[in-house]
Amino acid sequence: METLGQAIEPWHEFYAAVSATSATLVGLLFVSLSLNLKLVTGEQHAEIRALAIQTFVNFTYVLIISLIFLIPNLSPSGVGITFSIFGVLGTVSVVRAIIATTRERKRHWRTTAQYWRFVAGRFVLPLAAYIVLTLIAILLWTGSTDRVDWMVFVIFSLLGSAISVAWDLFLELGCSSVDESRG
Repeated sequence: METLGQAIEPWHEFYAAVSATSATLVGLLFVSLSLNLKLVTGEQHAEIRALAIQTFVNFTYVLIISLIFLIPNLSPSGVGITFSIFGVLGTVSVVRAIIATTRERKRHWRTTAQYWRFVAGRFVLPLAAYIVLTLIAILLWTGSTDRVDWMVFVIFSLLGSAISVAWDLFLELGCSSVDESRG
């Protein structure tokens, strides 16, 4: 059985590129939100804030996971414990977001079917990523490095979700900005 270092060594450039990309995107998110701070704060902008939080969490998890895999001489059990925590926290974050949007359901969607299509599009991919991350964590915790390549699914799912939600966020910011200037 190969060590964790041997299993992730061929992926070094991938994780370096992903960490640089996600750090850049987190920075751009901060800049865009700070330029529109009035539209992110306050009770009337709960949907925009939820979008910003989800985008930030997904980009940040991708950044941290990638940086962890760049650390030399990693212990599988240490990474397993860390990824277990991230998997559980990520899952809780997605479930909380689903609950928060459920409260706002009647305001934004005409039918229950529209709402559940929205939930599936917004939350299924990151939820699957966090569940797979937790499975990888359990394998690492037990000393198995056989499925470290599954991290590609986790990384791309979280990045794809974050980019999609960021797009929704920027559209919401644009619409709210126009509404604020008219009001």
